Amino acid sequence: MYVYLKGKITKQLREYVEDIIKAVQKEIKPIFTFDCKLIGSGSSSLITINPKQPSYDLDYNIILQKDKKGLLNNPRKIKELFFNKFKECGNGFIDVIENSKSVITCKTTKSFDLYFSFDIAIMYEENDGFLYKIIFDKPKQAYYWNKVKNSNQFEQKFLILKRSGYFQEIKELYLNKKNTINNKSSFSLLIEVVNELWNKYGYK
Repeated sequence: MYVYLKGKITKQLREYVEDIIKAVQKEIKPIFTFDCKLIGSGSSSLITINPKQPSYDLDYNIILQKDKKGLLNNPRKIKELFFNKFKECGNGFIDVIENSKSVITCKTTKSFDLYFSFDIAIMYEENDGFLYKIIFDKPKQAYYWNKVKNSNQFEQKFLILKRSGYFQEIKELYLNKKNTINNKSSFSLLIEVVNELWNKYGYK
């Protein structure tokens, strides 16, 4: 069963990962600018752990912003670019890096004598307000942008709900979904929670 990760280790894990992300950001800057957010709009209160397994996982979304080289229509090149940069900048910390279907997965055993991994999804927000994510179709060796279902105005909705005093309810619903739904990503579950509460409170 999942619970929320608390204490100093949360900050330390984020520092490890975010140092790597900052290094990648510096390398990528001549090509793209991007924002990178831990699932839950950067809130450590939404990091979960299964106490029965000695492992920790973090999920980040890279949101592409300024496309300086006109690469947005080439998701293959974008994914390969970020994959290579994370491999270079994670040298000495990342043991294994994988080009997964919807994320870049980085794994290490060097942190706190525990198994640890973090996933990086590459996205951008279209003019329609929806987020689009790079998907790698391994059998076809093809890359494409996929609209993230129900993601329109996600960030704005999340912040409004949080500022309106509903963050505790977000946490409770999110944790419940983590413990009862096994076939969806953390971000998809968070989108569900935000939309459910938005429909309940957001219009008020």
